[in-house]
This record gives sequence, C-alpha cells and structure tokens, in this order.
Amino acid sequence: MRTTLFSSLVACAALTLFVPGCAADTAPEADDTVDDTQDDLTTSTNTGYFIVTAHDQRRCVSPLCGGLFVKRVNAATTRCADGTLQASCYVGSIDIDGLGLTGEDLDNFRASLESGQALVKATRMSSFAWNGHTIGKLTAKEGWVAQGPAAAPTAAGNAIPAGAFYRAKDNGIRCVRAPCPTTGLAKLNASSSRNVSGLDLAPAGAPQGAVDAANDALFADGFLLAGTVASGPASGATATATQFYLRTVPSPPVPRACGGRGGQTCPTGQTCIWQIGAICGQADAPGHCMVKPQACPMIYSPVCGCDGKTYSNECVANRLGISAKTSGACATP
Repeated sequence: MRTTLFSSLVACAALTLFVPGCAADTAPEADDTVDDTQDDLTTSTNTGYFIVTAHDQRRCVSPLCGGLFVKRVNAATTRCADGTLQASCYVGSIDIDGLGLTGEDLDNFRASLESGQALVKATRMSSFAWNGHTIGKLTAKEGWVAQGPAAAPTAAGNAIPAGAFYRAKDNGIRCVRAPCPTTGLAKLNASSSRNVSGLDLAPAGAPQGAVDAANDALFADGFLLAGTVASGPASGATATATQFYLRTVPSPPVPRACGGRGGQTCPTGQTCIWQIGAICGQADAPGHCMVKPQACPMIYSPVCGCDGKTYSNECVANRLGISAKTSGACATP
C-alpha cells in the first residue's frame, strides 16, 4: 500500500452517501479560535488533547518540581490548575493508569508521552494542595502514540510537530469520479472540521505497517495527525502529515499453555487447542488455552481434526473443541 492514501472509486451499491460528481471540498478551513477558557475537556470527541512540551528541570522537592509541562494542542494558551492561562502548564504527574496498559506497554507509553511522542485525551485538569502550593494533575482517558521518528529536542524542550492537529476519519462520502472528499478532518480542541480528498502520510516518515494501520483506522475510530491542508481545484484538498498518531491499546494476554509434559489444564470456559504441526499434543507438544469461537468464516479450507474427521476450516474444528492435526481433508481409510 502506498504511503499516500487517496480515495478510490467504489461501486454504487456500496455507497453510504452517494454524491454525483463529488466536487472536492476546497473551501478554506474556518478561522476558529480554540477556547482557552474551556474547563470541561470532555464535551466532545475532539476536546481535551494535550502534549508534553518539556520536563521540569528545576531542582526542588517533588511534586513541586520535577514534573512535566503540558499544553493543549492547537491552543495558544492553556488553563492551568491555579486558574491562570499560560503557554504551558506545570503538572506534578499525568495519570495513565486508566489506559489499561501494563508492564512494557505502560513503560513504553510513558516514555513516548514524556518525550513529546504521544498525546493524551484527558478529563479536566485537576489540582491538589501541597505545602501551600497548587499542583496540577492530568488524568488520561485515551493515549495516542506517534508513528514517525522523534525530532531532536530543542533548547526549550520537546519538538512539537509542525502544523495543526486533527482527527482523521472516513466520512462515508462516495463519488463516481475523483477527486472525492471521503475523509473528514476535525480540528482537535476546536469546533471546525472539513473534508479532504487525500491524505499524504509519507512526510511523517513512519514505517509502512503504521501507514497501513492508519488506513484501517480511518474506517473505525480514526487516527490523529499533525500537518497542513492544501486545496487545489484539480486535485481537491489534501492533508499532509508531519506526524500521525495511533491509539494505544493493551496487548492481548499471552495464551496459557496446556497439555504437554506438565499436563496443565485450562481455566473454566476455555479448552486446550493444539496448532497444526503439534501432532495433537503427541511427543509432549504443548497446546494453548482458548475460548471456543462463537462464529467462524464461511470459507472452505479443510483440515483434518485430531479426531480423524474432516472440518471445513480450522475455526470450525476449534469451535467444537477439536484441534486440527493437518491441513487438508483427512485421508480416506
């Protein structure tokens, strides 16, 4: 898949919103101003986004010093815990426990966040008193990790990606000819939005796997990007990303081993399944515990089960609690 993501023509039967001709949205973005005085940061999907601008290098007792400076993206100033409006606000900590991350995932996200390589969507900035001082605290409800390489820090702190910050999401518009404004861009911490015909993620320098994941995310909850939007009568509006962000989610748990030399059993509600090639647990090959699938794809890719019967695919066998011994139908006796 190319790093430049452009809308493709689709059949009318698959259209969500059919626009004949589909003239591209080339109108300039509304010149809105982010509401710096907004206290409730959870009023919409696109509010409450912060980035860490720097570590606090002052030398004094924590939490009065040693925390982080944060700002609301797209905002000239941010309302701090003490009620003042500043270019960036000091917080003693950012609570990311609510993201559900553990172990290495948690450590990696914290490192990305503190280096300016992640964004958080937070609830209102709270405060607590410490020795007569008001200390800020952010509580994150979403975490988004940058996919491109980190820029070198500046003398002032972390390097902030150039351009404005947006949420990109498929808007359901489909056309009979290009250009077609199929992607909606909503400006973070603001009320303006527009549609674009193309997304150029190449300047972010992210690996192809991340670009593919962003393309997939367009049709779900979307992804975040920093960059610029350029309009043209021939090609329509295109967003060029200097950085883009995918939402961080907890890694799936490692399946519990079962069977094998130790004869481990599975928790209630799970069954022990061996992968093809494990010869149904012979020679002490371990299996893994899994919940039986509730539904399976209707494809014919036969496997021979450990019970000697042929199943239309491996999922169908697993749904019945049967492991697949080999690919292909069982040999005729």
